[in-house]
Amino acid sequence: MVLNGTDLLTVAAKFLISFYPVPITMLVFAVLVIGVAFGWKLVGPTVLGYLIVGVLELPVLANTQIRAIGLVYIAGPESHYLVGFLCNAVTVGYLAERKFDRSVLTTPISMTIGTALIYLCGYVWLSSLIGLEKAFEFGFLAFIWGLL
Repeated sequence: MVLNGTDLLTVAAKFLISFYPVPITMLVFAVLVIGVAFGWKLVGPTVLGYLIVGVLELPVLANTQIRAIGLVYIAGPESHYLVGFLCNAVTVGYLAERKFDRSVLTTPISMTIGTALIYLCGYVWLSSLIGLEKAFEFGFLAFIWGLL
């Protein structure tokens, strides 16, 4: 299941719209689905495995073609969004195991919490690179329409 989840994340990363400074991908959706489906004990190793494969320079991350650039890519503007994926997945998986995925009221709550973790992690890192206002504009506002 970990390998299948890593494959799903790889495919989701390749559905992208090039955008500055962080591309828009299907990764948030994939991480949410895997978190609910796998639970926190299995989704953590899945997302961590995906990140490790990316660091090992296999072309699994967004905007990587034949050969990725590993740590250089991970240290770029996307890095803490990727860390946020791990926080998201474990949190949503944990809430799913507590039956938050069984109701039309609690499922959106757990997914909103998980998504907020992604944007919080990404915003903090991006603001250190391009400033608070630009990070809010390009790292949050640009993506919020896709969430609605």
